[in-house]
Formats: sequence, C-alpha cells, structure tokens
Amino acid sequence: VRQLLDFSQQHDPEFSPANINDVVERVLALTEHAVAAKKISLDRQLQRNLPALMVDRHMMEQVLMNLVLNAIQATKDGGVITIRTRAHDENCEVRVEDTGCGIPAHVLPRIFDPFFTTKGTGEGTGLGLSVSLGIVERHGGRILVDSEVGKGSVFTVCLPLSHERLVERSMAGRMS
Repeated sequence: VRQLLDFSQQHDPEFSPANINDVVERVLALTEHAVAAKKISLDRQLQRNLPALMVDRHMMEQVLMNLVLNAIQATKDGGVITIRTRAHDENCEVRVEDTGCGIPAHVLPRIFDPFFTTKGTGEGTGLGLSVSLGIVERHGGRILVDSEVGKGSVFTVCLPLSHERLVERSMAGRMS
C-alpha cells in the first residue's frame, strides 16, 4: 500500500546534504537479516571521502532498499551481493551487483514499468523499480541496468554531485 501511495503521490524531494555511504550502511543494516538467512556474502566497496550529496535521504533509502531486496531475492543461497559507491565524472554512483539469476533480454525493457513483475502472486507489486526510477529522476539522476541470465545483475544509481546541476536539470524538465 505504501508503494502504491508513493507511486501515486510522487512528491518533490526534500533536499539536504547527506553522505551516501551512511545511507547505504543504514539500508544494509535493515536488510542484514535477509542476507544472513540466505547465507549471502555481502561485499562493501564504499569509496571514502565522497562529497555530500543533496538528496532526500528517506527517498534514497527507499531506492537502495528496493535494489538490495531485489538482489537478495534474485540471489541463491551462498551467492554474493556487492555494493559499491564512487565519484565518477560529475556523478556519484551506487552500484548494487548480484550473482543471481539475471534478467532475460526480453524482460529488461519492461522492468521499470509500473505494476510489471516476474514474481509470483503475493510476492511483489511491480512498483519497486518504477517508484525507484521516479525518485532518482526527481533527483536529476538515472538508473543503469546490466544483466545476464545465469550470471546476475548490476543496477547503478547515478546522482549528480553538484546541487546546481540538479536545479538546472529540474528547471529544464519543467520548461519542456
């Protein structure tokens, strides 16, 4: 129900400076039980001294929670999930990589569609990735996906390092 409300309301982010590594660590602390239950190895590769990002911390936690939970669900017992953060070009990247089942090529174009899910009845709403994409785009960013069946998936959240750039993107989007 919360995801449906988030999807329908899509309110503007309340920006404040945040350390993205702290956001990642909070999400990992909240998902620790699910990782442990499947005996998944968690590999943290968090770049030190990243500049603070102007983000809505709650919204970014929601995005990363969706990506981590999806990775956990896709990964078999004993698999590996790698979380990486880094500054690259004018962006901060958060990568969630799993050794799970991967996403078939014919499904990949639809994964961000609202209500689209490959999960069984009662296992998912099909809103997690759609809501996450909307949040990231409202932050002036994008989500990249690379996946291979049988090898796993990599979801990369790219967020602008500069708040000025974010304001410019936001204004350009409203004018078009």
